[in-house]
Amino acid sequence: MTCIIALEHESKVWMGCDSALLDAWDIRQLVDPKIIHAVEIEMLIGCGGSLRVQQLIRYNLEIPENNYMAHEEDMRYIVNRFIPALRTCLKDGGETKIENNHEEMEAVLLLGWHGKAYAIQRNFQVDRIATRFTAMGVGENYAMGALAVMDTEGRDPERMVLIALEIASTFSNGVCGPFHVFSV
Repeated sequence: MTCIIALEHESKVWMGCDSALLDAWDIRQLVDPKIIHAVEIEMLIGCGGSLRVQQLIRYNLEIPENNYMAHEEDMRYIVNRFIPALRTCLKDGGETKIENNHEEMEAVLLLGWHGKAYAIQRNFQVDRIATRFTAMGVGENYAMGALAVMDTEGRDPERMVLIALEIASTFSNGVCGPFHVFSV
């Protein structure tokens, strides 16, 4: 299980994650963060769900060149270029399943790119949430509540993300430190 948070703040996205790896009732701590920094296009990719999906994204995903330069075209790039590359990567790695002509992955993703946060659902649908923060995983509701209470201008975004992760770990047995925070 997990808790991954994305917070938009002053044209940047701050993304934080926990380190929990659960197997039924057992919990262990991961060494590698659940967030991947795609340096070539300055994108953060937070991955909750299958650890294999995270590994394929980290080591095999060939992120396509961004031919859409205007900010209003970000969603178009994600839907038309990033998602097809992601689907190919996961298919080649054996990490998608198709039932009744419906393709899914065993993960949900958060993207931080150009100061905006996006969620990618199991069916590869891309969501843009109206609030300036979002979260996913078993600690999602605790983190969202914490962020809603703290959502005031002038607060340190890294600290907000860390506090929300701490609160999620206090109330969810599927969330644990150490916590990692990145920004782009």
